[in-house]
Amino acid sequence: MRKHEIPRKKQNETRIFVIFSIRSLISTVIGIMVGIIIGVIPLLLNFQVGMFILVGIFGLLGFIIGTFPVMYIPGIPITKEIQGEYLYNIVFRYYVFKGRRSLKIYSEEE
Repeated sequence: MRKHEIPRKKQNETRIFVIFSIRSLISTVIGIMVGIIIGVIPLLLNFQVGMFILVGIFGLLGFIIGTFPVMYIPGIPITKEIQGEYLYNIVFRYYVFKGRRSLKIYSEEE
């Protein structure tokens, strides 16, 4: 697991932006976009706070997917096999597998 070094000589808000890598920044922006798209529904119902909550949740979810690796959890046996891999890599491999998977039916002709 890599450590994120926070520079001490940076001023004010610059420290926050140094923590974001390009990958985590992109995944956060994608999460915010998904939150905005889904947040239109509460906005149509005149519930603006709901939109901001959804945008925040999806932005945080995008940051987590782009930044953190999977940790070993003893109660969940599959985490032992994928320990240390990043969540974005697991999500990408799932969608690639899902796209290639097909149902093949063979008929026996006599």
